[in-house]
Amino acid sequence: MKSERINVIVDSKTKAKLKVICAEKGITITDLINKKVLEFIEEVEKEGKSK
Repeated sequence: MKSERINVIVDSKTKAKLKVICAEKGITITDLINKKVLEFIEEVEKEGKSK
C-alpha cells in the first residue's frame, strides 16, 4: 500500500497527551491515527450496508 502524507492540526496539549500515550503503548502517532481511521471507515461502511 502506498503511503501518502496528510497534515493533521492538533493543539499542543493534545499532541503532548498523544506522545505520552503512544510512548506508553509502544506505538507511533501515525500508527494510532491509521488504526483509528481504518476503524472509522469500517464503521461507516457497516452503517451504510445496514440501511
